[in-house]
Amino acid sequence: MKNHVAGLGLVIGTFLASSSLFAQPCLTAKPAPACRSCFITELGYGYKITSPLKRTNIETVGNSVTNVYEWEVGGRHYLTSELGYLYNLNAQYGLGFTHFTRWDIGHNLRGGMKLRMRRWLNPKTSLDLSGGTILWGIDDSDLKRSTFIGGASVTFSDWEAVNVMVEVLETQSFDNLYFSDDGTRYRNFSPRRRNVGVYLGYKLSSKPGLVGNAAALVTFGVAVAIILASIQSD
Repeated sequence: MKNHVAGLGLVIGTFLASSSLFAQPCLTAKPAPACRSCFITELGYGYKITSPLKRTNIETVGNSVTNVYEWEVGGRHYLTSELGYLYNLNAQYGLGFTHFTRWDIGHNLRGGMKLRMRRWLNPKTSLDLSGGTILWGIDDSDLKRSTFIGGASVTFSDWEAVNVMVEVLETQSFDNLYFSDDGTRYRNFSPRRRNVGVYLGYKLSSKPGLVGNAAALVTFGVAVAIILASIQSD
């Protein structure tokens, strides 16, 4: 997985180093020659059609299981934001990258980087394929990072798209073993669990996506300011 992250960083770094790619970007995406490059501004909702990931914690005394706890570390509803850049290689293909933020409603906030390949079907319709890795998270101590995320989307106007997302989630494992004074063995452990989630979703892009992302950033900033103010007042 480290090689996967390093490779993704190398490709994005090389892409960024080509400053000539950033000439006259468009906000509303179109194929070349009408638009040489464009910003990617997407805000979407997705529903997980596969089972949510669960974590299991097992407690034993000697060879007997005393307690088994199980809880969900992922849900079925999520909101996503993707901000990035796409360069049209020619009239048919584009290549770019995005930073994505994914809020698994009621569970955690995660994000990372993705590469994106676009195939223009006509001036307003395109097929996008993307793949990348999760690099950071908030309230995701149950989950491993640097896991894969990817998907495909079909843009059927200059600001709407439907998409399928695939995400690999994996729980953190631990195994605590100790003995009491009388030699009784106590063990508390959680086995690794892996889940390949499939999500169906809808995305706003272009100007609606930009407005939605701006509103989300403002809301998040206000929430953080309120939390920090309440902490300082205590």
